[in-house]
Amino acid sequence: MRFFRGKRSVVGCDLGRGAVKLVQLTLTSKGWKVAHADLHELSPESVDDDACPSPQAIQAAMQRAWIAGEPIAVGLQRRPAVVRHVELPPIPAREIREALRWEAKKATSLGVDDVIVDYLAGDVVGGDGERKMPVTMVAAERTAVEGEFRQYERAGLRVAAMDVNPVAFYHAVHRLGLDQTGGGCAALVDIGAGRMDVNIVKQGTLRFSRSIPMGGATFTQRLIQHFGIDVGQAEAIKREQGLSGKAKILEVLGPEVDRLIVEIQRSVDYYRAQSRDGVLERMLLAGGTPLMPGFVAYISSFFDAKVALFNPFEGMDYLTAGADLEQVAPRYVSSVGLALRGRA
Repeated sequence: MRFFRGKRSVVGCDLGRGAVKLVQLTLTSKGWKVAHADLHELSPESVDDDACPSPQAIQAAMQRAWIAGEPIAVGLQRRPAVVRHVELPPIPAREIREALRWEAKKATSLGVDDVIVDYLAGDVVGGDGERKMPVTMVAAERTAVEGEFRQYERAGLRVAAMDVNPVAFYHAVHRLGLDQTGGGCAALVDIGAGRMDVNIVKQGTLRFSRSIPMGGATFTQRLIQHFGIDVGQAEAIKREQGLSGKAKILEVLGPEVDRLIVEIQRSVDYYRAQSRDGVLERMLLAGGTPLMPGFVAYISSFFDAKVALFNPFEGMDYLTAGADLEQVAPRYVSSVGLALRGRA
C-alpha cells in the first residue's frame, strides 16, 4: 500500500515520538539482508507540537547513519488514516480502487476527490454464488498526505513511498506467515512512546485497526511525578527494572499497564462482536514499551492467547548490522515493514 510509487530500494523510516528508526534491506541469493539498521533517540526539541519528529531530525539521523540522500518510505504521521475491512465481489484490480473511493467517502465524510485511497486485497473466499474478496482499505485526507510529502521534500528528503504503520506492521508479519490463523484471529499490538496501535489479522488479511493515544511516555511521567526524578532516571527504571523490579515501582506502573490491557481487550471484543470470528489465538507485541522487563509476563497473565515479542528480523541476515540488534528488534517492526513495501 503506497500513496506514492515506490522505488527498488528504500530506507524504511519509522518516525516515532521517542525515536527515529531506520532500516535498509537488500535482497541476496540467500534471502533478505539488513544493510543498515539505526535507532536515534529524540530530544524533546526535535519533536513538534503534533508529537512528530521534524524532517530536519530525520535528515540528521540519516546523515549519522551514513545513508543521507537515499530514498525513504515513511509512515503517515500527522493525520490518522482510516483503515477499514470490506468485502467486495471478485472484480478486476482496476475496478477495486474505484469501488473503494465511495467506501472512503462514507468512512471519512470527505469528497471522493479529497481522499487518497489505497488497499490490500486478499484471496477470494467462499463457494459458488457467495464468493467474496476481503479488502483492507486505507483512506487519508489528500491535503494531509501531500502536505507531509512537501515538508519532507523541503528538508531535502527523497520520499519514495508513504504508508500507515498498521499496514507496515502487517507486512513485517506477513513475510513470516504469522498472519495465518486457524479458526480465530491474531492481534498485532504496537506500543510506542505516545501511541498504541491494535491490529487484528485473520487468515492472512488485516481485518481491524485502532489507534489509541497511550504509550510509554505516560509511564515515564508517572515515575517522574511519583519519585521526583528526572527523565533520564525514569527511563533507566523502565529499561532496567520495569514491571519485574521493586514493589513500589510496580505500584506506579501496574495501573498504567492495566489501562493498556483494557484498551487491547476492548479492541479485540469490538472486532469479535462485529465479525463473529473465533478466539484470539496469539498476540505479537512491538515497540519500545513491551521491552520493559516483566512486561510480556504481565500482559500474558490477562489473556488466554500466547503473547510474545515480535522480531521482524527473523529469517534475515542481520548480524553485520549490529550484535545487539535482536535485543531491540521489536522497535524496528514498522521500519522493516516500510522497507519491505518500498522495495515492492
